Parts: sequence; structure tokens; C-alpha cells
Amino acid sequence: MSAIEEAPVSLHDAPSKRLNMIEAINDALDVMLARDPDVVVFGEDVGYFGGVFRATAGLQKKHGRTRVFDTPINECGIIGVAVGMGAYGLRPVPEIQFADYIYPALDQLVSEAARLRYRSAGEFPMPITVRSPFGGGIFGGQTHSQSPEGIFTHVSGLKTVIPSTPLGTRWTFSALASSARSTSGSPGTPIRSPHEPSLSCPTPSMPIVSAATVVAARMQPIGSIPS
Repeated sequence: MSAIEEAPVSLHDAPSKRLNMIEAINDALDVMLARDPDVVVFGEDVGYFGGVFRATAGLQKKHGRTRVFDTPINECGIIGVAVGMGAYGLRPVPEIQFADYIYPALDQLVSEAARLRYRSAGEFPMPITVRSPFGGGIFGGQTHSQSPEGIFTHVSGLKTVIPSTPLGTRWTFSALASSARSTSGSPGTPIRSPHEPSLSCPTPSMPIVSAATVVAARMQPIGSIPS
């Protein structure tokens, strides 16, 4: 019997790494891209540049330009493409660079992403995770400081998630990106430490929740995440 088997490592003593909010997002996306070939990340400047907040830094170089790629400045088109990808079985994770710019995509989110699973009787589950920063943390003026996330809490078929810590962010993204792909309703396996309980995001029996909108908060203090 090995020393590890004889003396299980406690959560307090488990190896950990210190990540801020952006690093936690990057880490979760990195793991999900490596785990599932159907996960694709795209948006304005998320590819070669790595995002204006560096949340996708290094992902295109590691996973390739077909998995992490840039789009035109067209929020309606970004979400429309994500809806098509989801219908064909991919797991799109589009980024809207600032939540202020999500309004042109409202029709695609509300009329298509949120309703397609219900309208298709579960044939198209829409495993989409939309990520967008909000709020006035960077003092960006009237077009980079709005908080429209409350709008989506009133839309049946959308989940609005606002994690408040790096650890919560990492688990939330992994759970959402791992959510059910087929009509079977089987949830995926989120990234987690073997020493901690999992954060699952199971699909409900009624096909009303069909998409997930993740609104990432501004940069948070550094915290420890079990590796």
C-alpha cells in the first residue's frame, strides 16, 4: 500500500494554485477544450489576442484556430452561430466582449437559444454557454459599464449565473460546459478536486432550460483553488 493510500490528503493539505477570476476562467476553458473536442470558444479578439481581459490567453495556440477563433464585430451573428453549432451537437462558448454589447444578440438568445429545445420537443438541447463581463469595474463609460444581466433572469429557457469567487467561477464554467448534450438529460462531469464535492448542473426533466448565459463579474481577489 502506498503512502498516499495509507494517509489520504486532507483538503487543507491538498496541492493548490492561486488564481484570480480571469485565470480561473482561462483554466476552466483550457480543461474543457482538452476534455471535449466539441467545445469551441469564439468571439471578438478571443483567439490570437487572447481577449481584452486575457481570459482566453494562450488557448488558440494550444488548441488550434478551429477550436478558439476570432469573429467579426457582430454580436447577433456570434450568438446566431452558437445556436447553429449547438443544434448540430457542438458545445459553443461564445464571448460577448462587454455585456453592454449583448443587446443586438437578444433576439437570438431569447427567440432561438432559449426556446429551441422546448420547441423541438428536446431534439435540440442547446448546450450553449455565453460569457460576458459586466459592471463599472474598469470605469469604461456608458458603453463598457452597464449591468444588463437582470434582463435574462426573466427569460424562460435561460440560466443566468454570476459566480463571485475564482473557485466558484471555475466550477460553474466546467459544469455549464459539461451540461447535457443529448435528450437523455445526463449531466456531464464538472472539473473538481477529488477532495471536494462536485458542482453539478443537471438538466431538468422538463425541457424548459435549454441554454446557459454566464455573466462573469469583474476581476476578483486572488483565491486558492485545489489542483
